[in-house]
Amino acid sequence: MVTDSPLLAVRNLQVRFETLRGELQAVNGVDLTIYPGQIVGLIGESGSGKSVTAKSILNVLSTPPGITAGEIWYRERNLLDLSPREMSKIRGQSIAMVSQDPMSSLNPVFTVGEQLRDALLWSEIVQDSTSEPSSWNLIDRFTRAGRRRFRRASAQAVEDLRQVELPAPHQQVKNYPHQLSGGMRQRVLTALAWAGQPDLIIADEPTTALDVTIQAQILMLLQDLVKTRGASILYISHDLGVVAQLCDRVAVMYAGEIVEEADVREIFENPRHPYTEALIRATTMASEDDLVEIPGEVPNMLALPSGCHFWPRCPMMIERCASDTPLLAVVGPNHKSKCAVIHGEWV
Repeated sequence: MVTDSPLLAVRNLQVRFETLRGELQAVNGVDLTIYPGQIVGLIGESGSGKSVTAKSILNVLSTPPGITAGEIWYRERNLLDLSPREMSKIRGQSIAMVSQDPMSSLNPVFTVGEQLRDALLWSEIVQDSTSEPSSWNLIDRFTRAGRRRFRRASAQAVEDLRQVELPAPHQQVKNYPHQLSGGMRQRVLTALAWAGQPDLIIADEPTTALDVTIQAQILMLLQDLVKTRGASILYISHDLGVVAQLCDRVAVMYAGEIVEEADVREIFENPRHPYTEALIRATTMASEDDLVEIPGEVPNMLALPSGCHFWPRCPMMIERCASDTPLLAVVGPNHKSKCAVIHGEWV
């Protein structure tokens, strides 16, 4: 159930990276709000800043410069003000992530049971201990209390794999990642993300490498987990069909900015930004007669166009678009768009 108080509120997030060719503006002034029990989609072409936004929320970007401005509020705490130890209690416990590549996310030299068991133990230690989590010593397993702890975590690992509908979990905990199919590995990653009982899951294109049948199963699993555990999801994808099926609300990113945001039905039935409309027409969601590719290329993030960043590819472009920046303005109930040709407002 969505409440009036945000679970997560990103405000004016700005991220920069130093490269050999100059400063890269990866994210510029992003605002994003997620409420308890809500699934929010973040869509856009590759390189638009979706994954950088997600990593900023977890505060795992390399610095300097990294995050140069903005605030990330989680339950009335600005995550950017927290110490590393305080952030370690948030990351993986309150906010967790499911990535798109389970083979690179799972350790190939440990069984899936060992990895899930250690994640459960880590969650317990981080929440209970006043010391740095990095000081945890696994020699604890050789004490009587430690053996009980390990047995309890091992049993919970099996139960967690059962909850994500992994077949024969008692046997699968003994397998290594390479012994599982892609769909099975993605279920293990989902179980790992839920190990700390987080309020928010960031799912970064978790079904990209899966076939359609397995993809549908993973999406149903995420929906069921949200319903049973009351959590929220930030779902990052370039697959509009998946987003339309899964999400409650959608934010569209282009060149490091949010260019449109609305409830999922509204954004697909009544897009109010030329880029959103172009994305819809360029996917299989469009009819065969309406299927049209987006002209041009994603802009160079080291040298973004002035004014509206989409104007070189935009069919609605007017002369002012190339010089003046449009405002992300309200264009309807719970609907915002950053196209001044449509709403007539400039910064």
